[in-house]
Amino acid sequence: MGPIYLALFLASIVCILNAHETPDHYRRSKRAIKNITHRPMTKIEPVEKGVFNTKHYRMFFKNEHGLISPYHDIPLFANLANKTFNMIVEVPRWTNEKMEISLDEVFNPIRHRIKNHTLEYIPDVHPHDGYFFNYGCFPGTWEDPEEIEGHTGLKGDGHLLDVMEIGEREAGRGEIMQVKALGVFAVEDDGRIDWKIIAVCVNDSNADKLNDIRDVEKVYPGFLEGVKIWFKEFKTANGKPNSKLAIEGRIFDKEFAHNVIERAWKQWMDMMLKESSEVATPNVALMNTCIPGHRAHVTYEMADKQLNRRTFPTGTPPPPRKIDPLDM
Repeated sequence: MGPIYLALFLASIVCILNAHETPDHYRRSKRAIKNITHRPMTKIEPVEKGVFNTKHYRMFFKNEHGLISPYHDIPLFANLANKTFNMIVEVPRWTNEKMEISLDEVFNPIRHRIKNHTLEYIPDVHPHDGYFFNYGCFPGTWEDPEEIEGHTGLKGDGHLLDVMEIGEREAGRGEIMQVKALGVFAVEDDGRIDWKIIAVCVNDSNADKLNDIRDVEKVYPGFLEGVKIWFKEFKTANGKPNSKLAIEGRIFDKEFAHNVIERAWKQWMDMMLKESSEVATPNVALMNTCIPGHRAHVTYEMADKQLNRRTFPTGTPPPPRKIDPLDM
């Protein structure tokens, strides 16, 4: 374990011991931290329910034992020593459907984002079709909406840490990719900070050439400037103003990105390990099947029963809503 990660790990234990003095709670917290930090990766498969391109569509996840939460039960670290991470692909490259992990729904499935009772799609921003990178998030992270971020003076957006994977391959929705972070920039969204990690799959054909943010321009000239333009403009098709890039649009290096990831990881651990009365997370479902001792842990049998009680429509997916392209 690297020194920064070890320091965070020990700091989280100290924080919990200071806040909770009962032996039972200490034992539960210690077990939970151990599981959160050292869980091995198992085979994970998506489970689709409902009809795609409708508000009822859900993508759940399971391992060899049963249902899991992709948010809480998939470890953040693919390899702690090498600082590689597990990324959940929510939106594959060249697609327009705005999909995301559902924070407030039990077992946190991927679903279509809905605003004003309407499914959200993003426009083609010339010269690109939809997202021109694989877009998703890091499990086991959280941008705390109650904590002020030091570089911007803004609070977190209350979501998982966003990731864009810039390799050559179009990933599948729900795929778990092992990636290395290259850099990071921030978007100001409704007065809150929203960090965007730039990463590449460790198995990508260009992975050996991409080791820090300065390498991106060498391999993909113009890509970074294109990313900034895309994030500033894509919301305007839905009648929203241009997004504002925080910190003067600066894109930071790998070391800075690791610090952002570590902070979001620690905020997730703090959220998971506090009692429900002590943390303002009314819109985050914490139920999990892989963290024994956690207050929201349930068995695989209980999880499967919960899912089986739900009903989902079947049928042919409707065509996506058309959005006029943006010509930049």
